[in-house]
Amino acid sequence: MCPEDYKDKNEDEINTILLWNTSGLRDFYSTSIYLNAFPEWLRNQKDNFCLRIESVGWIDNVDGKICKSEIEKVVENNIEMTKKVTYPCPDLIILGTTQLSSRFNKKETLSLNKFFTRYLNNHGQSFEGKINKYSHFDYRVGNNWLAVPLITDFRTFRFNKTTFDYCRKKGYNIQYPP
Repeated sequence: MCPEDYKDKNEDEINTILLWNTSGLRDFYSTSIYLNAFPEWLRNQKDNFCLRIESVGWIDNVDGKICKSEIEKVVENNIEMTKKVTYPCPDLIILGTTQLSSRFNKKETLSLNKFFTRYLNNHGQSFEGKINKYSHFDYRVGNNWLAVPLITDFRTFRFNKTTFDYCRKKGYNIQYPP
C-alpha cells in the first residue's frame, strides 16, 4: 500500500515498511486492523512510505531467520554448490507475548527502554503508566521493554466466578463486577 503519487516511482526510491503478520488467507481479519489504520498512519508520517504486509504464519513469525545473509549448500541437477541466501528484514513483527522471549534470546529485538525514557522526559508522564499492569510482565524480558500492546488485553475484563461464589459462601460481602 502506497500513497497515490508513488505509482510512478521506482522501487529503490520508495521507503517500504515490512510488517510480518501471522494471519493466513482464512484469517484476514487480523490483517484488516492494520489496513484500517494505514491511512491515519500514512498521514502522520507525511505520506513518505509504503506498507507491505506479509502473512508469514506463526512459525516464521517466531522462528524464521531474519536480517541475515548466509552461504548455504544447495543441490541443483545433482550438482552441489553454494549459494548466498539473504533473509528478509521486517521492520515490524506481530508477536504474541510468548514469542517475544524467543526473539529476545536470539538477539532479534530492540529494547524500548530509551523510547520510554524519552517519552517521560518530553511529556512529563511515564509511557509505562499508560499500559495495563499485565503488560509489565508480558512485554518485558530481562528488564527490557520489548513491545507495546496493539490490542486490548481482555484479561482485565474477566473474573473467576468460582472464587467469588466461594468468598460469598464464607460470608464476605462482595458483589460480582458489572
